[in-house]
Amino acid sequence: MLIGLCLMAIINIGVAYIGGMTAMMSPMMFDRGGENSKLMWAFFAAILAIPIVALVCVFLPWVLFWFWPRVALVSSAIPVAIWLIFLIAIALIF
Repeated sequence: MLIGLCLMAIINIGVAYIGGMTAMMSPMMFDRGGENSKLMWAFFAAILAIPIVALVCVFLPWVLFWFWPRVALVSSAIPVAIWLIFLIAIALIF
């Protein structure tokens, strides 16, 4: 259980890094207009939320580990699951 939690923390740091790079480029989505599009703003918010959730899920499972070890492992897998769903959706669109 502890090894899995360590592995998920390392993966979440990578997801936070990649998500941070994506979030830094996200204002460029509005270069051609689209400031009034609700879908564009929702996509923008989702891109900004990924690194925040990943960083929270690096530290939160270590707090939960002492009380509920399985909940800690599941909570550390949330950003990876979100990232995989995001990548699968992009792969299916293109």
